[in-house]
Parts: sequence; C-alpha cells; structure tokens
Amino acid sequence: MRATGWSPKSPAHRDRMRRAFTFICEHFGPGYLGRSVTSRQRGASPFALTINGATPVWLSWMQAINFDCDVFAATLGANVALCNFREPGEGSGGNWYCKPATPQEKTATKPSQTLKKQYLTLTATPVLVSTAGDLLVDWNMKAPSRRSPTEGRDYWYRSGGATQYLVPNANARLKPL
Repeated sequence: MRATGWSPKSPAHRDRMRRAFTFICEHFGPGYLGRSVTSRQRGASPFALTINGATPVWLSWMQAINFDCDVFAATLGANVALCNFREPGEGSGGNWYCKPATPQEKTATKPSQTLKKQYLTLTATPVLVSTAGDLLVDWNMKAPSRRSPTEGRDYWYRSGGATQYLVPNANARLKPL
C-alpha cells in the first residue's frame, strides 16, 4: 500500500486494509494480484491509485471499500439471496454483490446500472464483508485524452454506504435467478 501513497488514517484503518488484502490474496490468488486494470479492455480510471504506473485489480477493489467501517471475512450459507446492478442488456457476473433490498445509489455503480440481477448462493460461500465507500465511479470511462473527464458524463460521485460482499469465484458459487 505504501507504493500507492495511500496511507491509513489510523491503526484500525490499517487493520481493516490488511484484512481486505489478506482475503483477496487467500481467495483470488496470484492471478488477480498480478493482473492490472490497465491490461483489461475497459481501461483504468484516471482517479485510480497506481503502482509503477499500473492499477492492480486488487487495488481498484480496495478503493471501493470504506475503511472507516468494519471489514471482515465471513461465510454465507447456501441459498442466501444476493444481487448486483448491471447495465440493461449486460450479462450476469462480477465479484461485488449486495443484499436484494440495497438501494442501487448506495453501491459503487454508475447511475445507468439500474438492472438488478439476483442470485442465490449454491453452497457455503466465503465473502469479504465491507461497506461501499464514497467514490468517483468511473468504470468503463472512455473520456478522450484530449479533454478532461467531466462529472456526470464520464464519472459520477456515489455516496456509498451499502453493505457489500466480495465473492471469489462467483460464477461457480452463485446461481442467477
């Protein structure tokens, strides 16, 4: 984390960051640790923290967490209902989920991601439980390099606050409804 310039505000913050990073390391493995957002089709956020000019996926995920609130690993039982919000016409999937009663505006999603996709856990499922942080949501931002990104067009401020679940290997652990 030091390499990003992101320093914890307190020992409690540091401990919560350590818990999140440990969960990611244990459940997603080296393939995710070495994978950079910049190498993916959608590109990296101009607001993302970087390490040597690249934004690792795990670091992008960490920026979606409010470390003022508790962060912990848990196991959800079978048949627990979860959901996420997608663009209309977009398929199922992803790694971030919430409870079905969660308002979309409290999650780290763009305002256009209004389609609620619902799922059930198939078996006992390890998750990282956290609170969505306040952040500038700019997933898939395609602002031309010749102009500055514009709020409401290229990115959106979201106040966060929802309980969220980071689910490893979600495609194998969750059944779309």
